[in-house]
Amino acid sequence: MTEPAARRLYGFESGSMVDEMVGEVEAERGALPLLAFAVSRLWELRDRERRLLTREAYERIGGVVGALAQHAEATLEKVGRERLPIVRELFRNLVTAQGTRAVRDVDELLSVFADSQRECAREVLRALIDARLLTSFEDGASEQASAGARHRVEIVHESLLRAWPRLVRWQTQDADAAQLRDQLRQAARTWDEHERTDDMLWAGSAFREYALWRERYPGRLSELEEAFAAAMTSLATRRRRRRRVVLISGFAVLLAVLAVVGTLWRRSVQETRRAEAAKLLALAQARLVDDPTEALVLTTASLEVADTREAREFVMRALWTAPPALELQMDEKQEFVVPSFSPTGHHVALGGYGPEVKVWSEDGQGPTRLGGQTIGTSGTNTAIWAADDLLVTGRKIEVGGPGFDDHAQVWSIPDGKLMRRVDFGSSGYWTVGPRRLYTMLEQGEGPDTGFLLRSWRLPDDSEELVDSLSAEERAGVSDLVAAPDGSGWVVARGSAVYLHPLAGKGPERLLEVLEGRASLASFWGSGVLAFDEAGSARLWSFGDGEPSRVWAIRRPAGAPAVHADSDGRRVAGLGPNQQSVQVWEIDGLPGARPLELRRIGSWYDPDLAFHPGGAWCVATTHQHQRLTFWPLARPYPSVVQGYRFPRYRRALTFSRDSRWLATGWEDGGVRLVPVGGGDPNAVREFRLPESPGFCADIRFDPSGRYLLVASAGATWLAPLDGEPCRVVVPDVDDEQREEGAISPSGARVASASFHGPGAAELYLVDVATGALQTFALPRPESPTGWAEGVVSLEFLDEQTLLTAGWGGLRKWDLTTGTQQLVMASEAFLKMRASRAAGIAVAWGIWPPDAPKGLELLDLTTGISRPLEGFGDDIETADLDPSGSVLATGDRDGSIRVGRLDGGETHLLLGHTGNVTRVVVSPDLNWVASAGEDNTLRLWPMPDLSKPPLHTLPHGELLAKLQSLTNLRAVRDPESSTGWTIELGPFPGWRDIPEWNP
Repeated sequence: MTEPAARRLYGFESGSMVDEMVGEVEAERGALPLLAFAVSRLWELRDRERRLLTREAYERIGGVVGALAQHAEATLEKVGRERLPIVRELFRNLVTAQGTRAVRDVDELLSVFADSQRECAREVLRALIDARLLTSFEDGASEQASAGARHRVEIVHESLLRAWPRLVRWQTQDADAAQLRDQLRQAARTWDEHERTDDMLWAGSAFREYALWRERYPGRLSELEEAFAAAMTSLATRRRRRRRVVLISGFAVLLAVLAVVGTLWRRSVQETRRAEAAKLLALAQARLVDDPTEALVLTTASLEVADTREAREFVMRALWTAPPALELQMDEKQEFVVPSFSPTGHHVALGGYGPEVKVWSEDGQGPTRLGGQTIGTSGTNTAIWAADDLLVTGRKIEVGGPGFDDHAQVWSIPDGKLMRRVDFGSSGYWTVGPRRLYTMLEQGEGPDTGFLLRSWRLPDDSEELVDSLSAEERAGVSDLVAAPDGSGWVVARGSAVYLHPLAGKGPERLLEVLEGRASLASFWGSGVLAFDEAGSARLWSFGDGEPSRVWAIRRPAGAPAVHADSDGRRVAGLGPNQQSVQVWEIDGLPGARPLELRRIGSWYDPDLAFHPGGAWCVATTHQHQRLTFWPLARPYPSVVQGYRFPRYRRALTFSRDSRWLATGWEDGGVRLVPVGGGDPNAVREFRLPESPGFCADIRFDPSGRYLLVASAGATWLAPLDGEPCRVVVPDVDDEQREEGAISPSGARVASASFHGPGAAELYLVDVATGALQTFALPRPESPTGWAEGVVSLEFLDEQTLLTAGWGGLRKWDLTTGTQQLVMASEAFLKMRASRAAGIAVAWGIWPPDAPKGLELLDLTTGISRPLEGFGDDIETADLDPSGSVLATGDRDGSIRVGRLDGGETHLLLGHTGNVTRVVVSPDLNWVASAGEDNTLRLWPMPDLSKPPLHTLPHGELLAKLQSLTNLRAVRDPESSTGWTIELGPFPGWRDIPEWNP
């Protein structure tokens, strides 16, 4: 492949293309013709300037498979439309009921046609072979090799069955009949091989099923099949005469047979629907990374075809990945700039390079066209709102910057009436405040340049000369904007921001000092945004009275220059290659990755905006032909990738007030992460001395005085007031510990041996004095080969400790050091307990064949019962302190959260691989998790008062899913997958779609 191209001074764009092409066909008899088809099409689409066979061309032809499908259609044109039925009959006999290739003897294949058609069919067959759609070969190794080699034929490539739309459509139309046809062909061969005895003929119900099928089957049979059918008919006729004497009993048998046939038919239909649903689900899974909305739409279609558990759960995975989008289709291709929402969010306006600005209302109605805009390449038309019913349009040079022109137009909304045209006299910057238009016109030249500020109260007041800023007053000013309320200029000098009153009415007022050089921008009509390159941003509001700071935020680490929402809760920017929107939650975990909002299709030069209040984020997508809306009303999990956990454990716990999340950190450290804020400066880090090894468990003192840290060896106290850490249980050679526990008052702590060759002991420490007591742990009479100590500990009161591990759950009386087995188990158990509820939840972790379910133990009565619905292969679990809510982490990456008093569990999906730790916040607002994928995740607690979405009745579930987006998956016989995504009516953005996780 490469050498012929090289002789023409051409090459492949990448070596991987050649490997992919060869890999598609290397196991096929017709490999060389398939490659020839593909290479010839690549040559037609070659890049003549770069002298390359490109990947873009390879994807356009659909790879080797796509080239073959295109060649197939071209071959049909040569064969002739009048011979299309012959082509279809040939392929009908070369495809099995399972949709795979069948090898047929040529004579047997041609015997399907009547004598008058057979020669014509032979010509068509030869044309298909010559065109390399079919492969012909001599089979000398068949079961009848003694009679000489047989001439056989088959479809050239398995992928033609999937990639040639016409053949896919034929298979779909013949699907119901194909299975019985295969059975008939095999039965006829068996009958012929057994000397055509009556014993090998179909009779009774089998013959009647064949007769019903033959009435509907549009194809023809081979000579052998026709002979088999005639023999069946003859046998049935003979038997019919005998059956007349037993008509009543025969009628009963017939009813029974019909019932069986009906049952089989229904089962066949159900299996077909399940296969189609599985195909749609596979398409959704492949689409999830690139487009979660289309993944959800395809999963919804799968559920419409067949209601399966796998599709219901994948719905939750798609929804937890990103919010599904609503899309507004433009009536024509546009060149849009930043979408502009009105102050209340009731309308959105879009301008661009065209002669119109267009306005849509929140109910999806529009557009209202505001014509007469300036056309040119020196800038774009922009739209800035002076009020919810007043829109100012004009030209601007920079995306996101103020207007720059010699005039502006004022429009009433929603009627789209032009209220007035304001001429500035010369070109200058213009901006808008609440019902007011400002211009800043330069005066003078060079170092003597000053600014003249003019104002018009809208919609129809006359011009006012408001103020001027002399060259001397401009000295040192790096940026300035008009205060939206007309009170003065907002100016930046270096990192400082001032309010400069009009006409010298008082001294300048210092508003803000940022970390770096300050820049200014008008923000949401009545605000001025001050920001610097370091990522700090401050929003000042200018209304009636004194200006006031609304919020102060810092741009998250790794975020580019971004847009902030009006509440300062989120910032957003375009993702890599400008093919997505990335949204950061300011209150997310420090270092959390952004929420990625994706839609497939070209995002040529996109722009984005927040709806007032941040309920929506919108972007121009699909070559500026769509405006895509993503709802942000509900929180999404905060995810930190590549979290630097210790190598072997991923300890997590919440503080008692739920404000902090303590995590294990690399090299034996501990981190305190603020739950309600993403400021990295707020993170506290503890480095335990003497290299204690990995951190296995962390507990908060109930009074907030210290952390108890159980490491691989020693157990430590880390005071939260900054005092030095101290060892409370020293390291013992080759002994491993997994968890610790703190008594309700915080006066005592405990840990225990988990594994090791020495004596297994329970350790009890008095925090104030450091006094250490030890109690021997029960051990098996002979080694088990597994850990034989304690893996979980919980204080029930100051004198009672509950432990779990080898043998089951034990309750310890710490005054005497005695213990009682309260739940026996042959498995090695872990547990979590609630003092308030008097319960414990236990699950087995060893040996591998141990039961994986949960047991709920009443600590008062000692009675236990299984807990259903929390997973089948549980690795970790946690109870909230009240004992009302349980969360579990499964080895398949799923998290389940539910109330212990009943109801279905909610699914939290996002981890890849084993969930190694899950914890519930005491205030029941959060679930934190860690997994083998080295991510730390902070999930919003689902609304446990409502049934989980994936458990809703089928009809209710479909209605809910269809309300989340206006995209739909519809059948498309011309598509390679049989389905395509279409855009439905746009419902607007007034109502925010919601789903209850």
